[in-house]
Amino acid sequence: MFTKAASYGIVTVPGNMPGLYLEKLLKIAEGQGHSTTAFRRSSPILSTLPENTTLDESELTYEEYMGFVEEIFDAFDIPGLGLLVGREFRVTDFGILGYAILSSRSMRAAIQIIDRYQQLWGGSPNIYSSYEVGSKITSQREHSNLPPGRLQQFELEEAAAQLLSVRDLLEEPKKFKFLKAAFSFPEPAHSALFEETFQCTVVFDQQESELFFSTDILDYPFSTANDVAQEVCRQQCDKFLRMLEGEGGLTEKIRTAIINSPGEVPSLTDLADSLHISLRTLRRKLKAEGTSYKEILTEIRLKLAGQYLLETPLSIKEIGYLLGYTEVANFQRAFKSWYNVTPREMRLQGSALLPSQ
Repeated sequence: MFTKAASYGIVTVPGNMPGLYLEKLLKIAEGQGHSTTAFRRSSPILSTLPENTTLDESELTYEEYMGFVEEIFDAFDIPGLGLLVGREFRVTDFGILGYAILSSRSMRAAIQIIDRYQQLWGGSPNIYSSYEVGSKITSQREHSNLPPGRLQQFELEEAAAQLLSVRDLLEEPKKFKFLKAAFSFPEPAHSALFEETFQCTVVFDQQESELFFSTDILDYPFSTANDVAQEVCRQQCDKFLRMLEGEGGLTEKIRTAIINSPGEVPSLTDLADSLHISLRTLRRKLKAEGTSYKEILTEIRLKLAGQYLLETPLSIKEIGYLLGYTEVANFQRAFKSWYNVTPREMRLQGSALLPSQ
C-alpha cells in the first residue's frame, strides 16, 4: 500500500521504492503508443493510491513495485522495458539526493555520494551495484539475487541504463564512452536497443552484468559542481538518512547487529531473542521487507571484505576472521566468487569504489 513520502524522490522506510518509478513506467508505456487509461483504473496497485496524492509524492514496498512491473509486462508489449525506464531517469528525479550528486565535482565523487546514501534511493538487496577500479579500466557490476527471468532482466537493464544520467553531468559528456557492456541473461530479440543505449560492443550470456569504461572518466569535472551546494545537500541527506535508520526496519537492525559483532556472526535465533520476537516472526518480517538473513549477511560480507582490503592494513586472515570465517581458505573462495579475483589480487589492484557501512 502506498504511503506518503517525506521528500520528493527518496523513501522513509528501508527497502521501499519511490512512487516516481511507477510514473516512469506509465510514461514509457504511453510513449510506446499504448493508452494507459483503462490500465490505471484496473491496476490493483494503483487502486491503493490515496485520493489527492500523486505517484511522485508517494512510496510503496519493493514487492508492490515488482508486482506493478509484472502488471505492465502483462498489459503491454514493450521490448527492452528496463532499458527504456533506466534511460528516462535524471539525477534531479531524486530530490535533495539528486542535487547532492548534481553538485559533486566529478563522477568519482558522485558515485561515492550514491554509495553513502544508497538507502535513500530505496530498493532491495536483491540487486545492488559495485565498482572495480583498475589503473586503466573501471567496471560497474550489477548483482542480482532474483531468479532468472523477465524481472531479473528488467532490473539489470534498468540499473545499467541509469548510469547514463550521471554521465550527462560531465562538462563534456561526449567524452564518456563505454568500452563494453556485458549482461548475464541470454541475448533478447531487442538486442539492437542495447547497442543504441550504450554505443559499444554488447555481449550476453556472461557470468556477470557489467559496464566497462576508462578510469580517467571518473575524474572528469562536472559542469554543475558547487562545493557550497554540495555541503548543504549532504547535510540534508544525512538528516534523511538518520530518519530512515530511526525507522528501524528489521533489515537495518540486523545489518547493525552483524557489523557490531566482528569475528562472531550472530545466529538468526540470537537475533530473534535480542529483538524479543519469535524466529518465525523474524523470518516473516524479513520476507515482507524483501530479503532474508542469508542475503543480508552476504551483502555485508561482500561490501566489508573489499573495504577492509583496500582501506586497512589488516591481513587477509584477519579480515576473514572479522567476517566470521574460521578458515582463511573458505574466506578466499567466497571472496573470489564475489569479485572474480583473489583478496591478494584486489589489494594489489589499488583503490575501488565500494559502498561504506
